Amino acid sequence: MRLLVVLLALGLAACGTATPQRYDAGGAIDCVERTDSALLGRAPNGIAVAFASPDGVSAIEPVAVAFAPQTVEDIAALRAARAIGLTKPTWKDERGDAQVWAAGPFETPVAKTRHVSKLDANAAAAALEVRVRTSIDACLKQNER
Repeated sequence: MRLLVVLLALGLAACGTATPQRYDAGGAIDCVERTDSALLGRAPNGIAVAFASPDGVSAIEPVAVAFAPQTVEDIAALRAARAIGLTKPTWKDERGDAQVWAAGPFETPVAKTRHVSKLDANAAAAALEVRVRTSIDACLKQNER
């Protein structure tokens, strides 16, 4: 009985003491830059990129990734990232010392000019969101410490 109490106390003490996930920031940033995206800006501990649908016009999704001590707000404030609307994220993710913001996917003005159907634009946006999340997730997982 006494052993059970000691084991239970140790188990409870271990709960909540896990250290937050840390990443090799440089490796993760390099990985994000190597994805099929366009570079919007880079800082010592962060990067902003834009992913586009396969046709290059139907949908776009800008993404900012930052690692402590840099903040994702710093990265989203870079001129090109700010111009594309990254300061108003549609989804966010925080994992240990990593922060991710994305704005989109959204239909581009070019898609409207080229009269891309709403159905095609929505399908491109749905596929793009999956590709973006998968790419960022893979870069973070590859660079866990």
